[in-house]
Formats: sequence, C-alpha cells, structure tokens
Amino acid sequence: MVVKIQLTDHVFVEINCRVASLQATAASDKQPILAPLLVLGTSERVGSNWLSDSLRSTAIVHNEPWRQQLGSEHPLSALSPAPRNVADVELGELGQHWLATFVVSKYGPPRHLVKETNLFFATATVLRLFPDAPIAVLSRSPLGVASSFSRGGLWHRWRYADRYSQLRAATQQPSHRRWAPLLPDDDPNELVALTRLVVLGAVVLADAIADRDHIHVAYEDRVLQPRTAAASLDLLVPATESESPLKITDGQVDDTFSTRKDRSELVALLDEDAAQLVQRQTRTGLAVAETIADNAVVARATRWLSRDHRYRLSPTAPRTPRPAATATDRHLAAQYTPHAGLAWRNLLVTNREYAAMLNQFQAAGLTNSHQGTHLLLTVMPHERGGRIHFDASRGWHVSAGYERHPAYWVTWIGAAAFAAFAGARLPSFLEVEGASVDVAPSNTDYAVGDVVPVVEPDQPADAVHHLVGNVQVWCGDGPPDDAVRPVQRYLFGAAWNTPDSRAEIARRRSRHLLGSSRGVGIRLVRDPGVAASGRSAESLAEQLRAWLTALTDRHLPLPHLDGLVVEALTLSQSDVRLGAHVGPGTGKACLAELNEAVAESELD
Repeated sequence: MVVKIQLTDHVFVEINCRVASLQATAASDKQPILAPLLVLGTSERVGSNWLSDSLRSTAIVHNEPWRQQLGSEHPLSALSPAPRNVADVELGELGQHWLATFVVSKYGPPRHLVKETNLFFATATVLRLFPDAPIAVLSRSPLGVASSFSRGGLWHRWRYADRYSQLRAATQQPSHRRWAPLLPDDDPNELVALTRLVVLGAVVLADAIADRDHIHVAYEDRVLQPRTAAASLDLLVPATESESPLKITDGQVDDTFSTRKDRSELVALLDEDAAQLVQRQTRTGLAVAETIADNAVVARATRWLSRDHRYRLSPTAPRTPRPAATATDRHLAAQYTPHAGLAWRNLLVTNREYAAMLNQFQAAGLTNSHQGTHLLLTVMPHERGGRIHFDASRGWHVSAGYERHPAYWVTWIGAAAFAAFAGARLPSFLEVEGASVDVAPSNTDYAVGDVVPVVEPDQPADAVHHLVGNVQVWCGDGPPDDAVRPVQRYLFGAAWNTPDSRAEIARRRSRHLLGSSRGVGIRLVRDPGVAASGRSAESLAEQLRAWLTALTDRHLPLPHLDGLVVEALTLSQSDVRLGAHVGPGTGKACLAELNEAVAESELD
C-alpha cells in the first residue's frame, strides 16, 4: 500500500531544517554554502542555453528539472491541468523524498544553476523552496519568441496547442481563476495563442517574484549589447570565460537548442501582418493584466516584454531541420571487451533494452511513477525527446526508429538497477576517465542535434563505441558522503548537447539519485575474473519497494535514506538486507519535531 504524506507547512519545515543543518555543518568547517542561482524565463526561447553555457565552468547546471522531472499527474507539476496549493497536496513517500533531495542537493559549493523557463503556476512553489536564492530573469520580446517558434516549427513540434489547453484548464481552478481572462476559450490561431502564453508567463512570474531581488537579462541585450548582459551576470556569479564557439558543420541540422551561434542583429522571421498581430495581442494581454494584477506587477512584465523595435522583419520561409538519424546499417550484438583493465560493454544501453527491463519490473509489481514522481525513468513525450513510453495496452515501448538509440532520462537508481539486472556495474569516475584519455569525442556540441544510434559506423564490433560522446554516463561513485547531504553520483563525459573539450569532459559534476536529463545514459563494466550473475527483476523490485517504505521515516538523515538504496543496488543479492538497516530516527532535533506522516486512511 502506498502511504500518502500530506504536504503542509511541516514539509517546508523539514526542508528548511535540512538546509540549516547543512549550513551549520559547513560553518563549523569554515566552508561557504551557496544557494542555487535560479534562472527563470518569461517563456521558452529566451536564450537560456547561452547563459547555461556561459556559466558551465563555474556552476553545476540543471536544465528545467522541475518541469521535466515531475509527471503531469503530480499536483505540483508545471504541466498539471489542476495545480494545487502546497497546503493541501498529498505526496507519496517517494514524492516527499524527491522534493527534499531536489532542494538540499542544490546547495553548494560549487554554485548550482537551476534553469526553468516554463513554470507558469509552479513558479510560486519553486520560489518558496529556495527563499534565499539569487534570481536572474531572462526575457525575450513576444516578437522574438514568435519568430523562434516559426523558425523551428515549435508550436506543432512541441504540441503547444495542448499546452494552451492545459494552462487554460489550470486557470479554471479556484486558486488560479483570476488569471483566466488572459487565456479566453475562443479557439485562437497559433500566433494569438502563443502571444497570450508569453504574456501570461511574464505576468505570473512578475507576480510570484514579488519584492525579491533579481537581475534582468533581455535576449535582445545579450545579442546587441553582450557586455551589458555579461555585466549583469557578474553581479550574481564570478566572471567566467565563455565556451569556444560551437562547430556547426551543417546548416540543416537541428540546432533548436543551440544558442551560441554568432549573431550581430535581430531578425524576426515574420511578415508585417504577423508582426502587427503579435504586437496588438501583447498590448491587449497587458491591458487585461492591468485589471487583475497590481500596477507594479504589470509594469515589471511590460518592461520584460519590450524591445520589439530592435527586430528587423524578414518573412523568410521557415527551414525544416534534418532530424538525427534514426537507424544504422550495422546491427552489433552487445559484448564485453577488455579495455583499461576492465571488461567494458561495447555499446551504451539502448532504449529497447531499458524498456524490456521496465516491463519486467512492471510484471513484478513495481511501477515507475509514484503519483507523478519517477523512480527509474523520467517519462517525456516524444516531442520533448522522450523515447520510452508506457500505456496499459502495450506496456513499455519505444518510439519507432529509436530502439537502438541510447537510453537517457534515466535516474541513477534506474541505471544501477539495470547494471544489477545485467550482472554488471557502473564504472567509477576514475575508471571511465582513465579509459577515455585518448578517445576522440563523437556526436557532441550539437553537431547533429540529438543522440544517434549506439553503433559508431567506423568502429569495429569489439571497440567501445561512444566512450566519449552521444550521452554522458552515470558513474558508480560520487562526492564523499557526509552527515546531511543527499547522496550524489558523478556524471562523466560529453553528450550531444555539451562541449567536448577535455576540461569539460573530465570536470566533476554530480546529481542526486533521482535526477535525470536528456543527455545522461548508461555505460556498463564488469570486473575481470568475476562471474556475471544478474539479479532478477523480482528481487530488485522487492528491494526497491522496501526502500520506498523506509522513506516514510522523515526523521532519518537524507544520506542514510539514500544509502539504503545504494547498498541494495550495489551489493550482491545474498548480501542485501535493506529492511534490517531501517531503525529509529537519528536526525537532528528539529527533524524529530516534525509532524508524523499522515496515513492514507486518515486523509479526508
């Protein structure tokens, strides 16, 4: 039975207490604790990747973790059609643990950067979770956003008609009904609907940010006045050298996410009529906002949405980027090959293999989604890069043509579970670093615009394919554990969407065990002379269910709770005794004062 936990203020007390404990421990060691930098966009396509790339060498970057890692059925999700207030939300045991580790793991050093450009009604919750975080607001005029959407065909590619419907449904909920006039149900055309969403995003963000200090970086300033934009960032983080320009080799590849292209002017790919429609709808939306929001809020949003006059119109037909290859002529079997003192699997784990494991877990009674919090895989729609999907009739299945592409969006728990299932393990950071010293990177720096199949065309069958490139990989080790931080695990390498300099490849960065992204997958190794004996899905599912039950004791330190699942997934089957490790709470005094979890039968 899933035990539900009521997300009232005591959950924020828990999180604040854990952060305070982290800060106190660091102070005793005379180490600074840095709150994460929150980078919030008024909409998508505001040039946020530029900022992430600029700060990559000095910060650990998290790309849209709140919007991407919570399923639409999660009551706090940015994609929920019925977003809830934090005072009356119920979370499962995994949901509360994800929330606590999500927040606490973002406190450094080094500085973490949490980028969210599409939060809408989830903005207030995220801001409340990080009350001491510095904030950078990124904006782009509606004309520029409309041009970017037109250029890439993003309204249809990203199913923005569904996004409009979801947000309109959210405005029908009592807690958000005042925003309903900004999204009338009148079957708007694409440009009108998009502009309404841009205005709504800016006004909701301006309202949620209230009196908190923040800096504002406009996309237009970043292009036309880069020194001004860089100076603004220097107020929040130390100055840093930008990454070298990307090696864009083919103008037809999908460069949707690449914002480091050289630009010296602003061009809107719209004709005069379309531009005027966007501008009229912007004025109309801001006029409506004046009737439902404070003057200061509307004035702030208006400033963020200005700068249309900086664009030159050019009604050029949008180009159609060539998608990444979805097939390869070579079909290689997975095998283990000697390299750098270990037996390395020659191929990254594929979508087809990972979906097969998920189906076995499903048959063993272990589900992936727990009230919108994901355990093994963050499920995304195909249009947003999701390749593994679930429905009741087909079970777990893969988007056609992507069966032999590397699995990503996997959590560390999912990666470690697959390794145990396959009778292998995840490599340590030093192992994969040493094995890749002389390896030339492949498929990095947005050269293709997505991952490619796991077989490299010019490599022999017994080579280790994509040892650097295509995706980064989860490691079996991470930063040293301490008494208060969630357990984290290293990532290694370069991905299709990251730079491939040796410094960047070998730079140590880590994520908490339930984190995931579109650029991190699974590499397996085996130790020489050790018999390969995979664990059954049934035994792994049993251990993971035991861990989920252990998570209900919120008095325990986060590293203790995380350590239970690490031990369960990395020890041999005969050595795992997770239940025996769950004992009385040993947390700080303030944790012991929290309200007890509310049992499902006690909830109204």
